[in-house]
Amino acid sequence: MIVRFAILCFSVSLLACGDAQTPAPAAELTPAQHLARISSLRDGLFDADMNTDTARAYPYVRAVEAFAYAYPEHDSVPEQLMQASGIANGTNWGNKSIQLWGQVWRKHPDHPRAPEAMFYQAFVMDTKYEDYPLATQYYDLVIKTYPEHPLADQATQLREVTARGGALPPVPKAPGN
Repeated sequence: MIVRFAILCFSVSLLACGDAQTPAPAAELTPAQHLARISSLRDGLFDADMNTDTARAYPYVRAVEAFAYAYPEHDSVPEQLMQASGIANGTNWGNKSIQLWGQVWRKHPDHPRAPEAMFYQAFVMDTKYEDYPLATQYYDLVIKTYPEHPLADQATQLREVTARGGALPPVPKAPGN
């Protein structure tokens, strides 16, 4: 009994001391090394049927996060974050996708994909989480911040639905019925 307890304590201490999924510290990798690692992780994300391998998606998303944290001003960060957001959302890691899209438009508001990132945040809050008040706020932000962007029109239409708590307008009766 004492031996089992000692083995259990030793095992727990090993788990507490190390995390196998933690990537190498960002300071130890150059931007090129980071990008090469991200690329190799992205290459193994999809199976033959183009389904995302969830077990491989998490390390990929974490590697993109580490790169964005280590090199926030690197030109490829917004695009890397957008790709990781899409992968996270596709693997039902919606909260992570929302967080990463938020990084794009908050830290790179002039990037061409910033309006798209803001819109996707609203859309996922609306459709996946059904948090209509928050989705309405994000749609309002898209409309206010990027009024000339093509997604502003869609945001306006979707905002009307979310402002009603997700209820669609009634379907009009066909003439003659």
